[in-house]
Amino acid sequence: MAMNKQVKMKWVKALRSGHYKQGFGTMRDQNDCFCVLGVLCNIHAQENPEVANKQFSKRSYLGSSGSLPYQVQKWAGLTSDSPMVGTYPNQSSLITLNDSRKLSFKELAGIIEFGM
Repeated sequence: MAMNKQVKMKWVKALRSGHYKQGFGTMRDQNDCFCVLGVLCNIHAQENPEVANKQFSKRSYLGSSGSLPYQVQKWAGLTSDSPMVGTYPNQSSLITLNDSRKLSFKELAGIIEFGM
């Protein structure tokens, strides 16, 4: 299954917008910094306010704080809670690229746009 093209373009646009401060290690931290997957969850929340309004914590979304919740995966057309980019043997998860390699949102946007 390929990623939903409309969702992908919204995600790429959001990452390039400068609207989100980048964070590491969690979807969203107490300072409103987001990881790359947290931005995707925030887009889902904006498009699904009935779901977003039921969230108790800003630091997690649909019970997940470090990987994509199944509902967001399905909505985005992804098959993993930790999406991979690249081709074997040079694959990396977006989580690793954000948290360990600390690629910028603009770098991650290019990888998502052309590599997913």
